[in-house]
Amino acid sequence: MGQGFLSRVFGGGSSKESGGGGAPGKANARISNRELQTALRNAQDNPAGIQQARLLIEQLGNQLSNAERAEAYRQLAAAPSYRNQRDNSKDPDTTCNFTSQAMAFEALGLDYQEKARGKQAEEQLYDRFYAKGMGSRIEEKDRMKLARDQGLRAWQLDTPTFGSGVDARKWFEANVLPQLQGGASATMGIKSGTFRHVVRVQWVESGGVRLDDPWGEAVGYGKGEFGYSSLNEGASGKKTLGGDQKGKGDDRPIPWDSIATIMSKRYVQFYNTKGGGAGKGS
Repeated sequence: MGQGFLSRVFGGGSSKESGGGGAPGKANARISNRELQTALRNAQDNPAGIQQARLLIEQLGNQLSNAERAEAYRQLAAAPSYRNQRDNSKDPDTTCNFTSQAMAFEALGLDYQEKARGKQAEEQLYDRFYAKGMGSRIEEKDRMKLARDQGLRAWQLDTPTFGSGVDARKWFEANVLPQLQGGASATMGIKSGTFRHVVRVQWVESGGVRLDDPWGEAVGYGKGEFGYSSLNEGASGKKTLGGDQKGKGDDRPIPWDSIATIMSKRYVQFYNTKGGGAGKGS
């Protein structure tokens, strides 16, 4: 999908984004366990560190309050490296799905050892998906096959029609936030007109949903509007592993009125480790 296509679907305005709410740095609960504090710091952009922190959360068990556990998972949700679909070696315009899944899977501690294997995680998922004949990457059920192939549980919730941002917030807080607080990772399918896209869900906040968009900077502004004001700056376009993942789609808050528009009659797909909490996915 090129800039012309995006402009036709969304419009090319450059209005400011509004209503982020609940910034990642704002703690919801103080974590008193020093070992866990250190593990959370070491998890940033480090799949092995994420894995170790998640294991420690499980080991601490009842020593953590529910609020402390949720806060630990919130911090880990921000830890994975941002991934930019537009430098993928195959089908860069349409691999938002695998790129978002790669971020979601890394949030669960999966390590694709990209430098050793000479291939980005999303490209490894692409090759695996088609080598095993899992179906079509645009089908949610087939992408859940990929998650299960990676040793994860996977399940999905379809969204209703949202009449307002208030409706969207109530649904996400009741159905999505508890899954994230229980340690699950997620992607979601968004739409606007005929446009379809997959993004990685980072967290549900008071002002909206914070996400990582593999295409670029998603601009939510005004009531129910959503679009891309520019291309994803920072993507080099080179098929290398060094420094090519930069982009403006990292860590973007989308306000509730926009969520109501792009998430009506769509879906949120969840993943977790076999021993992880929340959800009923197999």
